[in-house]
Amino acid sequence: MQVYSLDTETMLQLLRERRQTGILATDLPLGTAGVRGRLHAVVTITAGKIVDCRIEESNGQLWVVGEEALQELHRLGTLDWSLTLQQTTPKLPAIQQTSPVLNYSPYLQDSSTAVTGPIKREEPQIPVRSMLVEASQMTQWPRTHRMVYAMVDGKNTTKRIAELLSMQTTTLEQILRDLQNMRVITINQ
Repeated sequence: MQVYSLDTETMLQLLRERRQTGILATDLPLGTAGVRGRLHAVVTITAGKIVDCRIEESNGQLWVVGEEALQELHRLGTLDWSLTLQQTTPKLPAIQQTSPVLNYSPYLQDSSTAVTGPIKREEPQIPVRSMLVEASQMTQWPRTHRMVYAMVDGKNTTKRIAELLSMQTTTLEQILRDLQNMRVITINQ
């Protein structure tokens, strides 16, 4: 772990120029934005690009994410950052924002590769992993995405996964589209 005392823009520029991959974290000053407790910011960087930015309260509750979180960090000036570098693994694109639950930040969008149409409902649809993903890479995924990815084994149909997870089919389809857009699964007919 490396420690830096820099403003957000300089810190991000340094990582961008070096094309580094890792987790950048900082505790925000007490009283930031009128919040009584301490806020903690985490920025996930892959090959020098921001893939996630979030500010959480000390109890773990999400306070702000995406562009809004990034703007708040820029506004605060110099912060004490800790950087945990990660080895470069196969590049996983950020979750493509086809689900309204995840649609919080324009810098995560890449409409050129997004699967946006409905998933065909012909049975059986069998999702298959197209890439093995390390647990450390999945930590930034929503819990539902991790649960669905865990059920994708090349044998379970989409209907079976929905039953096992007690999940509505439309919700499962949105998550499967997100995972397809990340290129970590494909769906065989």
